[in-house]
Amino acid sequence: MELQNNVINDEYLFQKRMELLIDTNNKKVSSELNNLKNMVSQLNNDIHELRKKINESQIEPIMETVKSEERSEDIDDNKIKKIEKQKTATSPRCGDYHPEDVSINKFFYFGNKKSR
Repeated sequence: MELQNNVINDEYLFQKRMELLIDTNNKKVSSELNNLKNMVSQLNNDIHELRKKINESQIEPIMETVKSEERSEDIDDNKIKKIEKQKTATSPRCGDYHPEDVSINKFFYFGNKKSR
């Protein structure tokens, strides 16, 4: 009888001990989960703020460039005309070479003259 009581008590103590261990582990897991949720929400808020700043910073330069483009249209026309003149003035097919530009060795092959 006493042996049965000891076995029953041991089982009961083991069961209580396991319940306590499970409860403590559940509390730890739930606290870690809450911490992770808080971190994710904080990161989400940070991302939202960064996107808002990016959008605001992109709007300001666009407005500045529109104003500067209106002012510089006259200047751009003059630059375009100058560039077009430069393009038509020099052409690589015209043979506008100087001796300093290209070595004569690049035009003629002075290697082995044996026929294959």
